[in-house]
Amino acid sequence: MKAIIFADRLGAELLPLTEKLPVALLPIATKPLLEYVLESLLVAGITEAVLIISPDADLIETHFQQGKAWNIRLSYMLSRGEESPRDLLTRLGDSLSEGHYLLLRGDVLSNLEVISFLRQTDKLIQHCPEEMPIIAGTLTDRNAGVVFWNKQSSLIPDIDFLGYQRIFSPQILLCPCVEISGKVALLDSLKNFHATNMQVLAGEFNNLDLAGYRANIDLWIGRSSKLTTHNNHGIVGACCRVHPEARLLKQVVLNRHSIVDCGTVLENSVVMPDTYIGKYLDVRNAIVSGHYLIRVDNSSLIPVVNSFLLTDLTHKTFGHLFEEATHRGLALCALLLTAPLQLLLAGMMYWKGQSPRTLLQKTTWYSNHAEFNEQGMRQAQLCDLFEWRAGVRWIRHLPKLWAVVRGDLRLIGVMPKTPSAPTEGIEVWEKVRDTAPAGLLSPCQLVKGAASLPIEEQLLIEAHYARTRSLKQDIYWMGKALTRLFAKNAWSKQI
Repeated sequence: MKAIIFADRLGAELLPLTEKLPVALLPIATKPLLEYVLESLLVAGITEAVLIISPDADLIETHFQQGKAWNIRLSYMLSRGEESPRDLLTRLGDSLSEGHYLLLRGDVLSNLEVISFLRQTDKLIQHCPEEMPIIAGTLTDRNAGVVFWNKQSSLIPDIDFLGYQRIFSPQILLCPCVEISGKVALLDSLKNFHATNMQVLAGEFNNLDLAGYRANIDLWIGRSSKLTTHNNHGIVGACCRVHPEARLLKQVVLNRHSIVDCGTVLENSVVMPDTYIGKYLDVRNAIVSGHYLIRVDNSSLIPVVNSFLLTDLTHKTFGHLFEEATHRGLALCALLLTAPLQLLLAGMMYWKGQSPRTLLQKTTWYSNHAEFNEQGMRQAQLCDLFEWRAGVRWIRHLPKLWAVVRGDLRLIGVMPKTPSAPTEGIEVWEKVRDTAPAGLLSPCQLVKGAASLPIEEQLLIEAHYARTRSLKQDIYWMGKALTRLFAKNAWSKQI
């Protein structure tokens, strides 16, 4: 038997948590949601599954890869997001062989007894397999979001009740049903996400395998985390640091790579991964994600502009600082090496009668520096770029290297935006593209024939760069840029 897992929720109802993670990777009691689903399949003896995922597919594929770490073989199919389950099965089409399939969602939390469900369905299909192509599981007469599919032909059954909006809703299912025990949480709001974490911590979802080891009756600790076990309660993910004078009171979920500083008190709260919580704070009944404090009692979203209170630790890691230092250092070296050439060019232009004030022309772009505005939102800052008014093409743009030395731009990145352009993208690939820093040169400029590509394809190239970028990739593109110096158009006098 194989499984088909639908995990293509867009997660708009869980913003800002889904700004960085798809729903299927959101942590429940420090473990990604989809891991619980895979573990339930293994218990049922299912070792092969197709994952249907959407826009942040690369994050899920990077995390699970081919499933080897979970002793399961995974393949992937891309969805546009929240598509009809029946349409998705139709698209899978001929790639599915005849046989038995378990269909379920990977973006809701459940502890359904899959083994019991399969045993009951097996008994039913032994009597009349052709009359029962699908069998649905129910929880007290409500849709449980799990389906047994006996595929014997190209006919695709109507399984749209597997859409996550319709799970656990009272409805009449026009197919055979069997009762299944367990519990389901839809995670369809920030309040429910918080409540589900608290319920898992309280043991209301039995049969779930929590991460880490049990330090005492009230405390679970993940690998490489440091905290005192005395007077702390809850579950702490991997690689966390809790100051000895901080306190985790009842029902606290502290996810991986988070830091809680001196004197801070947490109670009935969920701290998302890579979050710093500063000194002497009192956080209760809340979700903390980066610089956002989300109060679950009144659903208020509070941006905290003081980085000494709350900080997203992914904004500036050592790797990011090293990358930035490399770009700035190489730009400074390039400026020093070309300084005689630029002085000679300025002297020739002045000798030809140009005024010193007209040697350079200025353009304004959005930089990589951002500040918090009055509404508490991060907003990119404008920077001025200068270039010579004369000279061959590559020499003309040499003054722009100062913007890289200042840290306003990178040598390699996505194309910076002008003040007249929208600051935020609308399409999914535009939002992905906007996660990468802006640079003097973009990969879409260095691809052969890029000038003739439509803007949508250029954006897709930059979106792919944003998801796969690394210092190694940047050095590769810098090498391609150097080879372009010997191209004919690099010596053109036309921009």
